[in-house]
Formats: sequence, structure tokens, C-alpha cells
Amino acid sequence: MRVIFTIFFITCAINSHSQNNDFSIDFKHSNPSIVFSEVEIYIKKSETGVFVFARKGDSASYRHSISNEDFEKLKNKILSIKPSDVINVNRNCLDSGTTEITFSEADFVPLNSVKYTVDCLSISDDKTSKKDFLNTVKLILELAKFNFEDLK
Repeated sequence: MRVIFTIFFITCAINSHSQNNDFSIDFKHSNPSIVFSEVEIYIKKSETGVFVFARKGDSASYRHSISNEDFEKLKNKILSIKPSDVINVNRNCLDSGTTEITFSEADFVPLNSVKYTVDCLSISDDKTSKKDFLNTVKLILELAKFNFEDLK
């Protein structure tokens, strides 16, 4: 009887977790040439809402919530990024940072994620193949109440 109850409990737990639509977006920017240039933003959607956790440099992190509509807009922006536009691009630049966006559908499955990394991202990339990535970065920064200039 205990075995049947245990199997039933595990099955219910897995089904309930797979239906709760947990999504997370992890944004990181850093420049090894500039001390305290790190910007980290983590956006998490769960059953209780959508929360933004943000930290810039050596300052304390903070948290606030955003609407489901803003999260869906961001999610669609991320999904609009074409992998071929951001991979295998060799750029030569001095003193510039690395910008990463990682999107995952569930926290407990780390292999179920997509990660984009772009070096030397600049505001002038709106005229290049990286414009969708740049527009996504701008939206992430806006939702975290940061500016593009915060990326040193």
C-alpha cells in the first residue's frame, strides 16, 4: 500500500509541477576591464507572479514585480532572436563586455535552457544582425529599471 501511495504522490507532484508554467530569464553583463561592471538580472515567472531580481556592480540587489503581459512581451522578444544572428560572429573590440541571456522553461531541468552570448554589444547594433538581441537586452534593462548606459 505504501508503494502505491508513494507512486501516486510522485506522479501528482510531477504533473502539478509540469503544469505550473515556470519560466526564468537570466541576464548577465560584465566587462573584465572595469571593476564592478557586472549587471545581473533574473526574471522568474511562477504561480505567484513575475518577479525581477536585479544587481548592478557592488550595490545591493533588489526585487520588484512586473505584469504577466510584460513578461510575455519579453518572452516573445527572446523567442524572436534567431540563433544564426548571434552565434559564430567574430568581433574585435577593446575594453568591451560580454552580454548573456539564458532562457529556461523550468528551474529543475538545467539542460532545458537556451543561452545567447554576444561580445561587444553596442547601441549601433540596431543596424546589424544582432538587432533582435539588442532590442531584447533593452527590454530586459527597462523591466529591471536600468539603462543601456549601465552596461559598461
